[in-house]
Amino acid sequence: GSDAMDYLGRRKNDQMTSLVVAFTDIMARAWQTELAEGDDLLFEHDTYALDDNASELNGSDKGGNGESSRTKFEVKVTRIEKNAVVVVVRNVSERYRRFEAEKRFVFETTARQKDAEANRFTRHEVKNGLLSAIEICGNIREEMSDNFSVLQKDLG
Repeated sequence: GSDAMDYLGRRKNDQMTSLVVAFTDIMARAWQTELAEGDDLLFEHDTYALDDNASELNGSDKGGNGESSRTKFEVKVTRIEKNAVVVVVRNVSERYRRFEAEKRFVFETTARQKDAEANRFTRHEVKNGLLSAIEICGNIREEMSDNFSVLQKDLG
């Protein structure tokens, strides 16, 4: 009972801590950036949040199954006055995961297409080689039968 609640409380606390640290880093960078009034700055920031079953922060990007998962933020900073900035933070993790999945799909599809082309080429070359060998065998057989007919006439 109590041990389980303590464990879950620590996990949630660890997740919250990683997000607080990320936002602190983002705000520090946003505030320290030298921007003229009205100028914008766009940057990305990664943080790793622990899943509920995680035992340590290992920096993997898989999520689930007791591992940490990467959260990617896009940050836009606009200085509106000397001592005032507007910071817009967007979670773009899903967009990056989708992009990575699309890249894997294109890579795997291209590899399959290249394999299929190589197989077609190989089948074509093997077929051409076999047809050539069959034709050569036919020519040899024809030549041998002609020579055998001449040899029989000479003997007869």
